[in-house]
Amino acid sequence: MKILIMDNDKAALDRLFKILLRNEPQAEIMPFLSIRQFEEYPQKNGFDIAFIETLIGDASGIDLALKLKEASPLCNIIFVTSHEEYAAQSFRVRPSGFVLKPYTENDIVTELKNLRYPLL
Repeated sequence: MKILIMDNDKAALDRLFKILLRNEPQAEIMPFLSIRQFEEYPQKNGFDIAFIETLIGDASGIDLALKLKEASPLCNIIFVTSHEEYAAQSFRVRPSGFVLKPYTENDIVTELKNLRYPLL
């Protein structure tokens, strides 16, 4: 399983990374602090799950998710954000989930158990 996580808040990124590592220790977890950092990553396809902040600096995590879905159509997009005003906009991506910060570890585990595209 390959999981992308993106948040421009380093503390939030580290916290989510640790939660995922505890709950999916076999997964390859790829953390990114910016869209630019992700754009420099050579393999943008093949992600099974992507946890993405809806607003990454002044860039749109929703637009990034749309591009990611083009490269990996069955990628489960889960928005993890403190910007609930973007919830309606995020639905154009047809995400697997939407989690508001501050979240609990159980919130993340619940999303992993309820993926739109179940993993084999």
